[in-house]
Amino acid sequence: MWHMHHQARYIALAAIMAFPMDMTLLAQGTLLPGIVLDKESGHGVEGVHIIRRAGEQGTVTDEEGRFALDIPGNRSVELVVRHVSYVGVDTVVRPGDGVFELRLRRRVIELPDVQVRPSGPEIVFRPVVRHVADHVPTREGIWVLAYDHSRFVTRVEDMDRKPLRDVCLHLLDACMQDRASIVLPGEVVRLHPARDGGVHVEGMDIAYHVRYRHGGPDVRPFPLDSLFRAVLPWTDSLSGRLVGNDRVPDFPAFDHLLMDPRTGERQVVCSVEDAHTMALFRSQYKYMSGPDKVVAMRLGEELGVDKEVVAGYMTGFPADIYFHCPEAPLFVVHDTLCVFDRDAGLLRRFASDGRGLGIAPLAACEPRGWDVHYLQDAMSGGVYVLSSRNGRNVVRAVDVATGLPGAPTEVPQRFATKLKVRDGQLYFLHRTPGSDEHMMLYRLRLR
Repeated sequence: MWHMHHQARYIALAAIMAFPMDMTLLAQGTLLPGIVLDKESGHGVEGVHIIRRAGEQGTVTDEEGRFALDIPGNRSVELVVRHVSYVGVDTVVRPGDGVFELRLRRRVIELPDVQVRPSGPEIVFRPVVRHVADHVPTREGIWVLAYDHSRFVTRVEDMDRKPLRDVCLHLLDACMQDRASIVLPGEVVRLHPARDGGVHVEGMDIAYHVRYRHGGPDVRPFPLDSLFRAVLPWTDSLSGRLVGNDRVPDFPAFDHLLMDPRTGERQVVCSVEDAHTMALFRSQYKYMSGPDKVVAMRLGEELGVDKEVVAGYMTGFPADIYFHCPEAPLFVVHDTLCVFDRDAGLLRRFASDGRGLGIAPLAACEPRGWDVHYLQDAMSGGVYVLSSRNGRNVVRAVDVATGLPGAPTEVPQRFATKLKVRDGQLYFLHRTPGSDEHMMLYRLRLR
């Protein structure tokens, strides 16, 4: 079929050249056949743009360098011939001269010596009049929260929940194009990832579950207390069960759990405890007065809680400078539950049924004097360790079988915030300190 197509085209060109045209056709225009060749090899050059300067009409050469251009009347015309890999030519032709042939000379570009380095961060979302407040990478894309104004916090209990006004939620695709957007009503605080690839929006008085459906965002409002009580504690799913924990910031121990959503049955996968803080927490009982000890005992009996635990809360020990709540994030990597128990310095691995699969030391992932956090790739499920100190941020992949970190990638921008990983790339927010530029979303390929 390909040869038949080109043979038909050449026959048509030959017919045009062989038979004289009447004056009516000449008045309407003449078809100029031509071919563009490489000056050295003699091969046809594909993709050459031939433009008639007067009128800006033109065409492009085919796979063999051939073209046909309509010329008005039977007079000479100036053609502009251009190709990115060849030296451009401006020439004058007449339609009656037969098949126009032009040979182009390859363009030679001298490049200076360069030192190859990993590519730097690129800006992938720069609002025109808005700041980027938060972002969440999911399977559906990159959810971005942009806002015009923030409101001053007037209540002490809202100090960690800075409300934003005039908020717009965007969904960016893999090419960082705006796939969908919607203006959210009321005051918004931050975003949380949803297990279905969407996002949860935390507001001041209400929460929203947003997914991309039928070409646009599908927004479902629900009570704010349900977000904290029934949604956020469950971080993932595995084998039809929800994966989560019962961690609260004012108690030095918690359990990682598997829950069957149909029956509500729960299974403890791993218990985490800061033994030193727990000892201090429970020791508050012996320093209480006699009447307070009686109150602690009665409350413990009513609540079914140890009296020493009640005493820890009664004395306000969670607000003490020596109080510490342990950190041990759990990530589902393929079909394995990986618990990064930072206080114990161990990576604990469990099967989907809760059986232990072994442990590995985390010392290599946690350099002394650095703040450490663990991140999970929203697409591949891989785990990364983020080390931060004095505005520096270094990210390394973690081998979940050995607990060893991989090659480091340092973020060139100091004081970058909200670092998250998707598809092997790091997304973060940054604004140059002391400048009036907007907070922007960056992307950096990880090593």
